[in-house]
Order: sequence, then C-alpha cells, then structure tokens
Amino acid sequence: MSSITLEVAQTQLADLIDRLAPGEEVTLTRNDKPVATLKAAPPPGRKPRVPGSAKGILTVLAEDDDRLIAAQSLVEGIPVFSADPGLDAYGVTRIW
Repeated sequence: MSSITLEVAQTQLADLIDRLAPGEEVTLTRNDKPVATLKAAPPPGRKPRVPGSAKGILTVLAEDDDRLIAAQSLVEGIPVFSADPGLDAYGVTRIW
C-alpha cells in the first residue's frame, strides 16, 4: 500500500484514481499521519451463463466429427470402421 499527501491528492485526484488497479489502496496523509484511504472499486462481476440462452441464435448445421476421426486414424495409422463414404475425402483407410 502506498501513501500520498493530501495536498498532492487534491491536485491530482483524477490521475490518482485512473492509475489505481482494482482493489489497490492509497493512504492519504497530512503531516505524515494517515487521514484517509482511497481504494479502487473491484471490477464488475460477470452475469452467470443461463443454459439455453442462445437458443434460436446459434444453428448447428451438421455435426463434423469426421475430421476428428480421420485425424486420429492418420496419426495412429489405424483404419476407420465405418460405412460413411464421406471419410474417403480425408484419405483414410476405411473398412466396412
């Protein structure tokens, strides 16, 4: 915690407030004795998310797990057991 004289605080109050980090305190002194404490307010809290609040706003056109399956198959060098011909576009070995 830092301290500053009351006279300096009066002339530079706006700058002093702007420089304070959330929760930081500055002690105001007069004749080297503390007379007040200036404390920055904490940042405003976030509202909690509500399940279903994006309903009607977001649209999932299609689930796209094919690329994840193909990536795992290519990295591990194993074939994919699937009847989905869409996996052929990724160059994986498909068994079905």
